[in-house]
Amino acid sequence: MNCKAVFTILLALSLLFTGNVTLFAQSQWVQKGDKYFNNKEFTHAIHYYEKHLEISDDISVARKLSECYIQTNKDNKAFYLLKNLVNNSEAEAQDYLAYAN
Repeated sequence: MNCKAVFTILLALSLLFTGNVTLFAQSQWVQKGDKYFNNKEFTHAIHYYEKHLEISDDISVARKLSECYIQTNKDNKAFYLLKNLVNNSEAEAQDYLAYAN
């Protein structure tokens, strides 16, 4: 096997590993955020949901984050996030209702 082939294989493996680590970290952020959200510890959940949304456009997490903002009286942040949610093609009736309130 020549040097170029070895380099290509190593590069592919490192990219695959990096991708899996990133997906695992995303999953951990959502799980921790959900734990706090379900315990109504919205301030703590915000941190984990924001970290997840830095690298993902997960609309279900954005919904939960907007609820956290509302529950912690961060109305401006909630309004901005809800405005983006209703402009998303995956928006649901609950998004429009929350935005209207």
